[in-house]
Amino acid sequence: MDAAEFDFVVIGAGSAGACLAARLGEDRTSNICVIEAGGGDSHLSIHVPAFVAAAISREKTNWRFSTVLQPGMAGRTIPVPRGKVLGGSGSINGMVYFRGHPRDFDDWADMGCTGWSYAEVLPYFTRTERNEIYPQSVFHGTDGPIGVGQVDEPNYHDHVASPIHMETDDITSYGISWRAMPRNIAQAVRYLLARTGPLGGNVFESVAFLRTDPSLAKPDVQFVFQPAKRLTVKGVPFPVGHGFAISPVALYPESRGTIRLASADPEAAPLIDPKLLAVESDIAPLVRALKIARAAFGSAAFDRYKAREVAPGLDVATDNELADYIRETAYTVHHPVGSCRMGDPRDPMTVVDPQLRLTGVAGLRVADASVMPNVIGGNTNAPTVMIGERCADFVLGKPALPAAQLPPESVARRPLRAEEKPMDRLITVSATGYAYAEPDRATISAGVAAEADTAAAALSANTELMQKVVDGLKESGIDVQSDAWNALIAPAGRSAAA
Repeated sequence: MDAAEFDFVVIGAGSAGACLAARLGEDRTSNICVIEAGGGDSHLSIHVPAFVAAAISREKTNWRFSTVLQPGMAGRTIPVPRGKVLGGSGSINGMVYFRGHPRDFDDWADMGCTGWSYAEVLPYFTRTERNEIYPQSVFHGTDGPIGVGQVDEPNYHDHVASPIHMETDDITSYGISWRAMPRNIAQAVRYLLARTGPLGGNVFESVAFLRTDPSLAKPDVQFVFQPAKRLTVKGVPFPVGHGFAISPVALYPESRGTIRLASADPEAAPLIDPKLLAVESDIAPLVRALKIARAAFGSAAFDRYKAREVAPGLDVATDNELADYIRETAYTVHHPVGSCRMGDPRDPMTVVDPQLRLTGVAGLRVADASVMPNVIGGNTNAPTVMIGERCADFVLGKPALPAAQLPPESVARRPLRAEEKPMDRLITVSATGYAYAEPDRATISAGVAAEADTAAAALSANTELMQKVVDGLKESGIDVQSDAWNALIAPAGRSAAA
């Protein structure tokens, strides 16, 4: 068929591309061509949430890219899994639904991405969401295609994580062992019959967002708690034996890298150089986070499991030793962004304008995680779908959805007035962050710790072991959110395609 017969061509059926194509297809008179290099998404590893490690390790569904040698990561190459399948990386990721901190999007708007403040993008998040738990909330939708609910669940950059691993002879955690075999068989039958139980989760079911430095305005680290052994048999995508882990993720890296063509061969893998931990200050949040995780696991709340710290090991104690461990073992959590950053067209670093139009090329837009000017403080899949939603409206010439009317206690900044420009309220600029003063408020929003306490993000208490983390942190006297600590316990979200 001649390409001229199509009204729209969507290249890539990943999270944003599939969303964009679906919205364009709501007009049954339009002819739409969707081009995807990968195959179908029918494989079992994609549709059983607990098989996420198997999905990522499967060659047919993963491009298996790697970075170039990373000096900041002890000279290692780091895997960069990217989905080679219908649904893209969204088909092989951990199905974790987080939008990011409200101020992340306000920062986008103030960097020149007009129309992308939190209040303005929130309606696009809620348009995709099917969440029956909060039917009357301005923050949630009920009629969208993505089911979201409780678990019973140089500008290229990425999130870096470094875990603390525990092993135990107790079989409470997920894992393959002879003693746990009867339980595992029963849970497999439960999943086959009712699609519930451990196999219906993603093993990344419990999270916390922490300020490892009390002076910060918003959380700088995400704790991902896994009630399963992380260090397991090579080549086996399931935990063999028992244990648990916390993987701290540094949310706002300052290091910036590149992605470049390796040659004129379109089949050649690109040269990916995120320059991980190249900026020395990027490692400090991870060092602080490992100390917090170790204190929690060493508390009386975890005594019953009689667990042993196998990595980094109790002999790794000083900040320098922990920093060396991080550089030698850390990895990314597969949230690469920024290589086609959105911004003010007058900015020489801008690749796409706020309507996602590629600079210098008529009729071409980019809609995926690469347009994010800064990585958001959390998992990137939900914001990527939101970008696809917005692009659909741009392409169809629809007016923007009305900005959300946020409650007074929201930490998000109000959208710019029509007569204002982003620079009107700019106070200071750093490599990754900005501080602003509202023209009608005598505060610098980046420094309001009281607001951050009320929005520091959720701790999920959906498993027994995650509650032990909470108890352990309290017992250790660790002040991660000051007086707001008790208000932070809330269920994490997990997305499941409708």
